Amino acid sequence: MDSDEQKLATLLGANLKSRRQARGWTQAALAERAELSPHYIALLETAKKLPTLKALATLANALGITTGDLLKEFEGPASTRLAR
Repeated sequence: MDSDEQKLATLLGANLKSRRQARGWTQAALAERAELSPHYIALLETAKKLPTLKALATLANALGITTGDLLKEFEGPASTRLAR
């Protein structure tokens, strides 16, 4: 991954983990709802992989949010920001 892709993967992974944990779900629970493997969820949350568009949509649907919500930048001091 180049640096921009890595920044995107980091942002997505943090949002995915935050949304999952807010629901009290394990990675396995999200994986089951999204019909993906728990290993894949772990790779996404640790920014080791970027999802396909289909997987991104599936994850957002499983979480009851939009794909845009998974790609939003955090607001606040501990935020992960994409380079502009």
